[in-house]
Amino acid sequence: MDLSSNCIVVSRSLARNNPQAVRGLLRGIKSGLAAMLAEPDAAVAAVARREPLSDVAVERARLDATVRDEINHPEIAHIGLGDVVDERFERGIDIIVRAQALPRRPAMAEVFLRDFLPPLAERITRVAS
Repeated sequence: MDLSSNCIVVSRSLARNNPQAVRGLLRGIKSGLAAMLAEPDAAVAAVARREPLSDVAVERARLDATVRDEINHPEIAHIGLGDVVDERFERGIDIIVRAQALPRRPAMAEVFLRDFLPPLAERITRVAS
């Protein structure tokens, strides 16, 4: 299935009443992702410091697989990490509505807003070599 795999969810109240906080959250996440992509060994070392029982080699393999298989979608070169291709997203909504037998199909704007995304020039557009 060609579905988007991850998202950031905030309450409607937070989005409406404190949009700057939502933008700040997204900037922070982007900054952390950029740091992880630039220095994956340092990212894995940070995990190991937090959870000393973790196996660094296993965690690095997991990170590499996640970047390669989950984050590194070809469309991010064109739209940036965090955005979606409308037609693909709409198809995903249809799949979920059918699979879950939802009583109604939500409009895309009910589940995804670009309002809080930074401009494309500030988004991550490459995650792996």
